[in-house]
Amino acid sequence: MCICLHACASVHTTADLVFQLDQAVKVLTSYADIITNKDDMEYSEVIMYRHSILEERGDLEEVLKDLYEIRPRVADKTLLREKEADLLFRMGRAAEAEPIYRELLELNPENLQYHKGLQKVLALEPAADGSYTEEQVTKLRALYEELREKLPRWSLITRGMPIFFESGDKLREELAAYVKPALIKGQPALHSTIAPLYRDSAKVQVVESLLLSFLESLKKEGKFPGDEATAAPSALLWTLVFLAHHYCATDQYDEAFKMLEGARQHTPTALEVYMARAKVFKRAGAVKMAANAIDEARKLDLADRFLNSKCTKYMLRANRVDEAQVVGTLFTKAEGGVNNLYEMQCMWYEQERGNAFQRLGNMGMALKNYLDIEKHFDTIVEDQTDFHSYCLRKSTMCAYVEMLRFEDSLYGHERIFLALSNAVQCYVRLHDKPVYEDFDATPPEDMAQKDKVKWKKQMKKKKDELVARVNAMSGDALEAHKLEQTKTPLEDALKWLRLLLVHHPDRVLTHVCAFKVYIRRKKWLLALRAVKNIIRLAPDSAERIEMTAKFFHIFEQLPADSYPQLVGQLVALERKDLLGEAPLRDAVKAFEAKNTSLECQVGVMKALHALDASAASQKLSSILTTTLSVRDRKTWEDVHEFVASNMGEEEAGKVASVGAAAFPLADRFKPEQAEGAAEVEEEEEAGEAEGGVPDGEPSSDATAPQ
Repeated sequence: MCICLHACASVHTTADLVFQLDQAVKVLTSYADIITNKDDMEYSEVIMYRHSILEERGDLEEVLKDLYEIRPRVADKTLLREKEADLLFRMGRAAEAEPIYRELLELNPENLQYHKGLQKVLALEPAADGSYTEEQVTKLRALYEELREKLPRWSLITRGMPIFFESGDKLREELAAYVKPALIKGQPALHSTIAPLYRDSAKVQVVESLLLSFLESLKKEGKFPGDEATAAPSALLWTLVFLAHHYCATDQYDEAFKMLEGARQHTPTALEVYMARAKVFKRAGAVKMAANAIDEARKLDLADRFLNSKCTKYMLRANRVDEAQVVGTLFTKAEGGVNNLYEMQCMWYEQERGNAFQRLGNMGMALKNYLDIEKHFDTIVEDQTDFHSYCLRKSTMCAYVEMLRFEDSLYGHERIFLALSNAVQCYVRLHDKPVYEDFDATPPEDMAQKDKVKWKKQMKKKKDELVARVNAMSGDALEAHKLEQTKTPLEDALKWLRLLLVHHPDRVLTHVCAFKVYIRRKKWLLALRAVKNIIRLAPDSAERIEMTAKFFHIFEQLPADSYPQLVGQLVALERKDLLGEAPLRDAVKAFEAKNTSLECQVGVMKALHALDASAASQKLSSILTTTLSVRDRKTWEDVHEFVASNMGEEEAGKVASVGAAAFPLADRFKPEQAEGAAEVEEEEEAGEAEGGVPDGEPSSDATAPQ
């Protein structure tokens, strides 16, 4: 009987996965009838799974009817209520969904999805830009006044939600009521909870004005404005830290450092002060000083694992790989070390370590770390094998199908995208600047006999030295050496490039990587396909003009007999479609006139460099006169990297001088530190300075290494 049930489960799950939904429903109905104990969890799982398949079929009336029928037998009542509210809203019966969301909020007032659901059924959702109409604000204000009376006072979301739709004096009032208790209690993550306010410059001014009034009152009177009781001494500390995060978020780094210095003098042992200081340094581009600051925080509490991880991450970004390894393995088993981190699938560490080695030019170790991440994903897939029979045996079908669909999208994760895209670029660099040397090659035929003998002796000596070094290697070093010494870097890159193309077809960086590989392999149509995909995804991007100009310039320089005639005809058709009959220089100029952002102007310079080096120099001279804002630091670092690699030291020095004036803290533009300086991300990671495990997400598509 048990075997029959499991076979039945397998059949209906298979029918679901191959989208034979009607057949799956029939089999599930038969399966449910076989189960004798209708109060058993197995029966609950089966009927909920059948319900999910009915929902996939799209007949909402049938789905709602089935939901009411199965309600007495389903164990998870909360899930049923969530589904019921969502179904009613989708059927246009929002008035019936409203009381359900109110009921759910009473069960869990801290569930943000319930708040969003209630706003949705009341037509109080914000516009795409996050704005609300006056009518919506009035209704939301009344709604949350009502909810505050009904729901527990400790509900942070209920108390804090009004700050996102209020403005002006009302926002100041609501913000004060939300922020002040947190400052008194000492809530380090307070600033991250109001981050959405920073999309609106008017609200940013309200935040700053309120905090400065708090600071002034605490310094002069020792209490908050309007309060009679004296505030705890720690309130001043947390106000200073909050203000530092505020100034950091608005790129006022000098002011942020002033606040943090005041906080340090107030409480020299407050870890959060040093962590916030490290974050400000990082955002300003001073990754070396950021690493020193976070290490100082770590030494104040050597038992803090989070600080240890954060310090490791910052050291890797400062290219202090050996120190980072020591710090990163402090909490692992003594005999394990780095291998222990590999066994724990610590992918953020491998990502950051690979980035550091890539900046330092050690492509072998960089590849080793990036490909370790890919191995972890393979392991994750293999580890699910045990759950196939388990889920069928336990009849947890909803969880089982969810797991299978998770596996389908696993390689679409951001972590493996970054690892594989960096790995492809490492292989491209190994092709452009190969490390491999064929010591058994024959000398050039035009070389004199005497020189041939001398040349062979030199090759033999080099080979013996290399063999000796390899024999002394072991573990990671040996594996990295094998990766770096590849004879076919572009062919090796193809395996990882194909994964990117399958699982990340809508990322610009995927097609930038494809272009770099295919253009070097002289696969002209594949390179053209990559260019067209870049244009499709980002028609006004710097990558678009750079890759388009490079492709057609290279192709037009080829002899006509070096490619099939059909290929030439197809490329000519696409060129006419993309650029018309105009010369490439005119197409670049048209793009330059249309797209005036700094990123696009840099893309124009790179495109011109492919066409005419002198024109690129003239464009660089124009770019050097640009007035830079703090937000342009990463773009300017990209300019410096490109110019240093392609246009000479003199031009790179000019870029560095302008960068040093605009971004005085940035490591990239300090002569003694420019080599291998890290390009640190500007993303606001959850808990970057307040708490949370560091995830170390690297750069976006637009900042891909050249």
